[in-house]
Amino acid sequence: MSTYQKPVATLIDTTAEGIYMASGDADSSGISASFTKKNEQSWGETGQTDFDVTLKGKLGKPIKLTVTFDKEITNAWGGSANCEISSPKAIFNIHSPSEKFEISVQGKIGLSVKDSSVEVRS
Repeated sequence: MSTYQKPVATLIDTTAEGIYMASGDADSSGISASFTKKNEQSWGETGQTDFDVTLKGKLGKPIKLTVTFDKEITNAWGGSANCEISSPKAIFNIHSPSEKFEISVQGKIGLSVKDSSVEVRS
């Protein structure tokens, strides 16, 4: 998911020609991610939620998948990735991404994905 950014026009007197405008997704990776809640286990106020992840776009290079959840999280793993937690975000560094995989997240019950972004790594 991405946030709309209003285009900005800039006048530069020193250039001889051209009007250049760009519009679209700020994420230039060309890869998008969708999430489907699969399972949820409750341990009182906390628990574990599993999500199926589907990547669309040209895969083949390592990616950084950043997922922001609607509640605080304490742990996350999956997708054959190294994962960093900066609650409510989980950052999955995936060396060989596949089109479909599963991630598991521990935190508050009723966890949902609020936003995500994909960055291609070189």
